[in-house]
Amino acid sequence: MRKQDITYQDKIDELMLDMSHPNNHGQLFIFVEGESDIRLFRKFFNLDNCKVESIPGGNTKLEEGVRVLTRSYPLVFGIRDSDFIRLGSIEYNQTNMFLTDLHDIEMTLISEDEVFSAVVFEYSGIAKDDHNGIRLKIIKTIEKVSYLKWLNQVENLELKFEGSGFQDLVSFVNEDIDFSEYFKRVLTNPHALTGTTNHERI
Repeated sequence: MRKQDITYQDKIDELMLDMSHPNNHGQLFIFVEGESDIRLFRKFFNLDNCKVESIPGGNTKLEEGVRVLTRSYPLVFGIRDSDFIRLGSIEYNQTNMFLTDLHDIEMTLISEDEVFSAVVFEYSGIAKDDHNGIRLKIIKTIEKVSYLKWLNQVENLELKFEGSGFQDLVSFVNEDIDFSEYFKRVLTNPHALTGTTNHERI
């Protein structure tokens, strides 16, 4: 079965069997949102004593899966994007769940001077004195899209961002996004008519 065809329940059933196997006794299980998160977070854990996997279905299914699995196996934890949670006033207290420091792991990495500079230098060779300017340009470029997604959440507008990518709308001349065109895409997104709730990162 292809990974994209595995349902939430398929994955939970598979994990329940995996956790009950004698060879996994004492293993720590860390669950994240997607494949790119697996590749990143596997770098931070000792994989001899820990397994890092994803649970399909987005943040809510990740949280639900951690709650369900914790009932039968205590060494289960989840890591999810904080998204806009830290902008609200309600305390986040989901079972055995950890939030990224900022909106998502990408924004968390951008916020760390040393990490951000290492990535920029690795892929561009741009002098470190210019790195802060690059950071500010990135934040300015995504600002309007970020506000739209935040408004969508706090006002329950039910806009769907899946398939409304803006990468081709970014100007490399003025580091801006054609926001009017992006907004049109979101409003005419066919996923909005089907009730799709897939998560797209900023």
